Amino acid sequence: MNIFVTGGSGDLGGAVVRRFARERGKHNVVFTYFHGEEAARRASAETGARAVRLDVRDYESTFELAHKNPSDVLVNCHGISEIKMFQDITPDRFSEMLAVNLTGVYNTCHAFLPYMLRRHSGSIVNVSSQWGVSGASCEVHYSASKAGVIGLSKALALEVGISGVNVSCVTPWIIDGTRMNTDILSAEEIEELRKSAKDGRFVTREEVAEEIYDLSFLT
Repeated sequence: MNIFVTGGSGDLGGAVVRRFARERGKHNVVFTYFHGEEAARRASAETGARAVRLDVRDYESTFELAHKNPSDVLVNCHGISEIKMFQDITPDRFSEMLAVNLTGVYNTCHAFLPYMLRRHSGSIVNVSSQWGVSGASCEVHYSASKAGVIGLSKALALEVGISGVNVSCVTPWIIDGTRMNTDILSAEEIEELRKSAKDGRFVTREEVAEEIYDLSFLT
């Protein structure tokens, strides 16, 4: 099967790429990166998956890439985050968050879906966040973008499910040891959140990747 993963140079995206690539004779994996070129090279060398650079905000580039890489499974792992008081979020920062986290998901889904619809089969898994469900103080723009991903996924699932295409959305809380969290949270903040987590632990990227893998083959 042909698998396409966005944000494959990131911590979670890399785990997803490795999970699919584990069965090399079964899946052909292509993944995207934007800033993480070196991480993408390492992931490609390790897994045999093919890395391509993509700005998910650019619809034309996304459409062209989808045309060249028709895929049975699309996994959207790309995303950015930021901690900032609401009054300090500029219009540009708010727009940027939505452009990457939400419009980027629209772009990839819109570009890859026609191939799936023609075949009456396929799967899309979008990565959101628990902050998209509950909201997070000082992350209004991030929470709003991730809530949008949940709404997009629910509505699209209803629309294309009848045509044989499955759309799912995962909403992990804090994933242990990811740069997205360690770059914006202090060690003390992470420890406080860990204490409040179920069983006193965060979910691992491998656990989330396994969930995404299972969802990718629902019919």
